[in-house]
Amino acid sequence: MRLPKSLSCTEKLVLLYIATRGEGEYSVSSLAKALSLSRRAVHVALRHLTSLDLVEILEYPRGRRGGIYRAKIKALEDSI
Repeated sequence: MRLPKSLSCTEKLVLLYIATRGEGEYSVSSLAKALSLSRRAVHVALRHLTSLDLVEILEYPRGRRGGIYRAKIKALEDSI
């Protein structure tokens, strides 16, 4: 699997984390803690990944509840 060259290291890290952990509920805080990143960096990465259609938001975050995200593996395979 090859990642697009336009992605930053932070974006690749967030994408691979979601892809390996699978579809699920992730809050910006929990991703930041698990990946040793700032909340802002995770937020920006998620926004860019969703705009590139590499990560899909199944449910948007509300209040203290995280959003449900899924990595679009097919999109990654097509970018090879």
